[in-house]
Amino acid sequence: MQKATLLNPYLKIFEALPFPCLLLEPVQDKFYIVEANEQYCRFSGKRKEDLKGRVYPQCSPKEHQAEQNKLRRKLALQEAFESGSNSKIECLRCEFTASQGENDVQFWSIENIPLKDEQGRVVMILNMAKDETAGILEKQQIDRKIKTVKEQQHHFFQKNSDGLYSLDKKGNFLSLNEGLAKLAGLPQEELINQSFLPFCSPKDRDQTLECFRKAVAGKNQVFEAEFISAQGEKLLLEISLVPIRGEGSISGVYGIAKDRTSYRLIEEELYRNQKKFQALVHEGSDLIAILGTDGVYKFVSNTTENVLGIPASFYIGKSAFDFIHPDDKDRVLQDFSLLDSEKHVKIDAFRVKDAEGNWRWIETYASNSLDDPYVEGIVVNSRDITPLVEQSMQIKQLYERYTLAAEATEDLIYDWNLETDEVIRFHKSNGGFLGYSRREVDRREFWKSCIHPEELTELKQTLKESLQDPEKTSLKTQYQFRKADGTYAQIIDRANIVRNERGEAIRLIGATSDVSRLMQNKSALKLANKRFSYAMKATKEMIWDWNIEQGHIKRSGAFKKIFGYNTPKDPSVENIWFEKITDEDRERVRESLRAALQDGEIKKWREEYCFVKKDGSRAFVIDRGYILRDKKGNAIRMVGAVLDVTESRRMLREIKKQNEVLREVAWEQAHIVRAPLARLKGLLDLLEQEEYGEWSREELVSLIRTSADEVDKIIGNIIKKTESIEA
Repeated sequence: MQKATLLNPYLKIFEALPFPCLLLEPVQDKFYIVEANEQYCRFSGKRKEDLKGRVYPQCSPKEHQAEQNKLRRKLALQEAFESGSNSKIECLRCEFTASQGENDVQFWSIENIPLKDEQGRVVMILNMAKDETAGILEKQQIDRKIKTVKEQQHHFFQKNSDGLYSLDKKGNFLSLNEGLAKLAGLPQEELINQSFLPFCSPKDRDQTLECFRKAVAGKNQVFEAEFISAQGEKLLLEISLVPIRGEGSISGVYGIAKDRTSYRLIEEELYRNQKKFQALVHEGSDLIAILGTDGVYKFVSNTTENVLGIPASFYIGKSAFDFIHPDDKDRVLQDFSLLDSEKHVKIDAFRVKDAEGNWRWIETYASNSLDDPYVEGIVVNSRDITPLVEQSMQIKQLYERYTLAAEATEDLIYDWNLETDEVIRFHKSNGGFLGYSRREVDRREFWKSCIHPEELTELKQTLKESLQDPEKTSLKTQYQFRKADGTYAQIIDRANIVRNERGEAIRLIGATSDVSRLMQNKSALKLANKRFSYAMKATKEMIWDWNIEQGHIKRSGAFKKIFGYNTPKDPSVENIWFEKITDEDRERVRESLRAALQDGEIKKWREEYCFVKKDGSRAFVIDRGYILRDKKGNAIRMVGAVLDVTESRRMLREIKKQNEVLREVAWEQAHIVRAPLARLKGLLDLLEQEEYGEWSREELVSLIRTSADEVDKIIGNIIKKTESIEA
């Protein structure tokens, strides 16, 4: 009678519980079934009359590891009986042989609650079994999805050849990949918490800092700037900055740095990708209560104190809706009202407040038992799924990071599952990839059908060998790909090979880049360089390129050909060039160059001076240069040419000398020759008129002969001078 009195209040709840339950009576070292609810009878396939009086636990002939599970159940019962406190088996794995010979695996949690008399002695034990199979399997599936997402992020983030990183609002590195560490010239661990500003070139520092501030303010930024590595190497980088948004605020920026140093004269467009990941997050808890039609608590299980930190007695007489988050209350009320017409209702996750004022996410199953005289209320079974919701947020964060990183590239990104032969491709361009629509790109045979037929066989062989080699972790190929208009594009394909623990390739994650314009520009640049090289061989000019900021100068190969000097290891201007200028010209040339560099309006400079060659001889040169300046007018670079004019100077001197001789000849012809000719003419006139005067005929003839000899001598001198000109 005492036991019956003790059990009466619990039997109402016992019958209404939505999971298998037994009432067990301890007798010596055994436990006998006193009562079983309908759920247990339905689960076991036995009637209450057949179960009462039987010893618990029992083994099913179809259950694997039955004896081991039986021992765990019995030990848990003994613990509850001896300690007088609840005992629980969190996860009991039960494997049964199904009718078709396959194994059916189930996961159960079993709780034993001791029922005591007035003296505190345990007289009965309430044994409750809850099927946790769906939750356990769902959690395992979620863990696999999280692992896949993390693996994709690792390969995309760490193995990406571009520099991927994140910065806090002060510009300090929070995370970075190997690509950025390589650009910076420092190990990854040394860059964490270090500011990016020391790597900014002075001339681009203000621009870079302004773009960073705009990104922190919420605006995406894409710009080019010069950076300096830890080794002093100057790099031209294309920087993409995207704000890190979360919980309504911006905590920093995501960034991607692409090395554009070798592409200053080449344009290359890159494409970004996005992959979709979804995960359903559900996990159970142990909250049991009975509500009236008005939602007021009539009974609450003691598990509320373990889950929410609030004793069960606190809820009695209070409305359940008072503990629900205001944003969720209307939805829960609407679902709760469905119990007027439906027997069972599932209420999706909503938030309730715990003892510390935090909001916990719970999922609830409600059953209408108002017509049950032992219950006369709504039985609700709730599970705390807060950890699953937090896991869902973690997956969302990983997804957002991957998406933001993918949006910073313009390649076609793909993820090829080699086990299922399924490929996911994404390209950000609204116009499609190479003229193809998204539907065409997503076709299964799209890629294989567009590769140039002459390259397909070799490409297949390369792919096969790389996938079969367990040491291979990456793959790079170059081939021609047919565009939508029928022409072929030059493609570079880079991919990371994901392998399992046996070294077998299971996935291929990579990016495809259209480098057609790059290849065309390279060919044009190569042809231009070749033409320039031939032109330089045909001239006596030496080309020079002076980096004024670094104080280094580069000279063409004509430096040795014209002046005899090898290209020096010390590329400075002062030590190599000025010291070879003759003393009488050196200071004049130095001062002329200094004045031109300091005058922000001057773009061109020219000087003539004498330069000492390696063999000691002197060369007369004309030196010309074009000055490049920054926005402030400061000279940063100068490009020019030195022309050896020694030979032309020599020829000019010869011409001047010849002109002097010719002037003397002309003067002799005009003056010296004229005098004897005039005498000859006068003597001949006297001879013809036979007017000899005081001279005889013989004397006149003698004077004529003397004048003729004098003319002959003058003509001989003129001939000698003209012969010296020809020599």
